[in-house]
Amino acid sequence: TLLSCWMFCNTRKTVVGLLSMVTTICQLAMVDSMALSASAADRFVGFDLGTSGARISVVEKSSLSHNEVHSDAISWDSENRYDDPNAWNNAIHKLLSRAAATASKPDLLSTVKSICVSGT
Repeated sequence: TLLSCWMFCNTRKTVVGLLSMVTTICQLAMVDSMALSASAADRFVGFDLGTSGARISVVEKSSLSHNEVHSDAISWDSENRYDDPNAWNNAIHKLLSRAAATASKPDLLSTVKSICVSGT
C-alpha cells in the first residue's frame, strides 16, 4: 500500500506535526496488505484540514460506481485551532475512531486502498 503525501511547509513545527499526523492515520486505519488484496470493495479515505474544521470522507468503489459511505466533520474552536499541528492530529484521530465505530459498516476501514490528505 502506498501512502503519498505532498507537504508544503514553512516551519519545523508544521513538518513534525504533519509527520505525526501521517503516522497516526496509518496506525488508526490499520491498512493491511493482505486485507487489501482480498477485499470485495475498495475504499478510499480523504481528509480535508481547512480553516473552519477537519473533515473525513470514505468512498467505496463498486463495479459500477463510486459512493460516499461515510462522512463526518469537526469544527475548530479556541482549544483546537486550525494552525496547530496537535489539533490536526487530534482531529484525524477522532474522525478515524468515529468512522471505525460506525455501526452500519463495522469493517469500514478494513479495505482502505489509499488515503489522501488536503490542507488549506
